[in-house]
Amino acid sequence: MLINLLSQPRLKAYGLGKSPESLVFARYKWNLALSQALYPSLSLLEVGLRNQMDAALTQLYGLQWLEKEGTYWIRTPRMINQGFPNPEQDAVSKAKQKLLRENGQWSHPKLVAELNFGFWISLFKSHYHPVIWQRKEKPMRTVFQGNPKLSPKQAYAQLDRVRVIRNRIAHQEAIWNRQTLYDDYQALLGILEGLGAPLKSMAVELDTFPKIWAVNPG
Repeated sequence: MLINLLSQPRLKAYGLGKSPESLVFARYKWNLALSQALYPSLSLLEVGLRNQMDAALTQLYGLQWLEKEGTYWIRTPRMINQGFPNPEQDAVSKAKQKLLRENGQWSHPKLVAELNFGFWISLFKSHYHPVIWQRKEKPMRTVFQGNPKLSPKQAYAQLDRVRVIRNRIAHQEAIWNRQTLYDDYQALLGILEGLGAPLKSMAVELDTFPKIWAVNPG
């Protein structure tokens, strides 16, 4: 009955058909526990990142960085010259429309919160470097005050790595068998420290991942 409720295709990721059912369910429960253990740090990262980035971009462009309609700075010269689409600008427009439908209005703080993790990570892509990260104001130091030597390229790689884990957890997919999972966890803590020591301190205070990791059922 439980196999049907969870579905055989889903349970194949836990060894269904190759391992005893008791071990399959033990792995499934372990996967749930691992996902739950990572949630506080992932939540702190997402909130901290978007607030730090909003502060940096507001310092560069004022509140209009997010609020101005039409073609503006986020449509970089490289995008225009090479005919790149602009999914980030589309994401802002869709977030505004969603807030208007649900609340009848939108505000800057609500818009910042509405934009998803992928949106913020995408702003570290190379075509944004000239208009954001290479500016003389050095916004990387605002965002990653705990690691001012971090480059935009490094930030993108680390954040995108964490994004994969976050998305798998959000879609109730398997992470228990990911070979790099503990390294991913360490990278997550490293990014939190870069955003600010207080953020990492709170994450560590709530952290149960090493304890859960240690009870590997096999």
